[in-house]
Amino acid sequence: MSLKTVLSVSSCDSCTSKSFVLKDGTFPYHATSNITGWGSPNAATSDVTTSTLQVTSPSGVVSAFIDVSASLPSVDNNDSYTYVPTANGQAWEDGIWLFDWVVKGTFSGDAFYIGASKKKFSLCIVKCCVDKLAVNMSGCGCGNGGSKSVDAFLTYNAAESAFCCGNDDRAKSLLVKLQDLCANNCKGC
Repeated sequence: MSLKTVLSVSSCDSCTSKSFVLKDGTFPYHATSNITGWGSPNAATSDVTTSTLQVTSPSGVVSAFIDVSASLPSVDNNDSYTYVPTANGQAWEDGIWLFDWVVKGTFSGDAFYIGASKKKFSLCIVKCCVDKLAVNMSGCGCGNGGSKSVDAFLTYNAAESAFCCGNDDRAKSLLVKLQDLCANNCKGC
């Protein structure tokens, strides 16, 4: 069996978003384009007996194992699971979130255990601040509100790029800079 589960995570559709949407990105088996997918000669989604999720917040708070069997796995990627941190003992915060998905089952008489992990860099809180700075570019009242807006916008994009390139430490340091810019809200400009 060459099944390999794939987890996709999205968030931050708007400033009011406070959840993550998880989907199974494994898709069905295909002999030439997806040999690690669900279905013969690999295990099928119907062979799964348990499917659990555990989430670690940027500050290190770990959720309990959550049964996601009703939504994940999904052979056609149409089903999703919405994870709300505040409903699971975690604060909504910016930074790197870690999602661990564990699938267990029986295939051809043998037990299987497959895991998938996905990191998601959430910038939802500072995104709201950056968006407000852009709208109020001249609203600072001290002449350089525009440069602060540009700095925030560039730092936001640099943080996203650093994470996408695998430079987690740089992404975190840029997030701290953004949080400082937002917390000072034009003070000292």
